[in-house]
Amino acid sequence: MGYALYAFDYSTDTGSREMFLHDLFVRAAYRGQGVGEALMNRLTEICKAAGVRSMYWLVWHANESAIRFYEKMGARSIDTVRLMRLTL
Repeated sequence: MGYALYAFDYSTDTGSREMFLHDLFVRAAYRGQGVGEALMNRLTEICKAAGVRSMYWLVWHANESAIRFYEKMGARSIDTVRLMRLTL
């Protein structure tokens, strides 16, 4: 149906542990059925159990349906960082 790939991280900005969500994926046939919401709720539970107070991730600016989904879950864009890439 879907999966969430995450790791715990440490933020030097906040001085606390955070969760970085590398990927949240729900198969097309299951989208709109609460699977993504269930995954996000489970991630929230994992954060709380680990004493982590924030979760962050990247989303493509053109992925409007994902942005709407995350905003519905209470997430907000922080726009304080810029994604950088070094191609080797």
